[in-house]
Amino acid sequence: PVEPETISAYEIGMKAKQASWRFDIAAFYYDYSELQVASYDFNAGIQTIRNAAEAEIYGIDTQFEVQLSSSILLRSGLSYVDAEYQSFPGSISFVPKANGQGNDVVFFDAEGNKMLRAPEITANVGAEYRKMLDFGLLEVNANIYHSGKVYFTTDNRYSEDGFTTMDLAVAFAPGEGRFKFTLFSNNITDEYYARNVSASNNQTGISPGLPRTIGASIEYNL
Repeated sequence: PVEPETISAYEIGMKAKQASWRFDIAAFYYDYSELQVASYDFNAGIQTIRNAAEAEIYGIDTQFEVQLSSSILLRSGLSYVDAEYQSFPGSISFVPKANGQGNDVVFFDAEGNKMLRAPEITANVGAEYRKMLDFGLLEVNANIYHSGKVYFTTDNRYSEDGFTTMDLAVAFAPGEGRFKFTLFSNNITDEYYARNVSASNNQTGISPGLPRTIGASIEYNL
């Protein structure tokens, strides 16, 4: 049976705002007990839930926006997170076999290892341009996102060192704005990165993030 997951959460922060800018900052501390972790058994073909005894997360999150003019808005964010297992006996590790044919199963205590999918550093910088023209509203949005190193397994064997993506969207709403036409491109630089790595007795698989995506959309507001 799976024990209930409990958390003690503490947070302190500050918000500051003036006519043309806004700044938020918060520090947090989370203490988990009986942390529930999902794992997939490829042999049995089922997903199971197990308890990790303890985990600790603390960090700082900041957000900043400034209105440079009536048309230009800049925004940014920066987060630092330290997330570690304090105790995790019985954690499963899949160690590649010497002959390269599958993995050996090893049970270990993940104490001191980084938690899954919890990068220490994440950051974003964006800009928004809005201009009312004689024949409609023009909007341009650009955003750069960076993620630091992230781990996909409790033994910290498999990880993504970090990646940076850039997105861009240009939209136009003619007349009264009932219709909105948008052209967009996500991951403009076609950055390759691992979105997930899953290991089992038989294999280790990598799920990559989305490559460069280009598209268009039409919206209609009633």
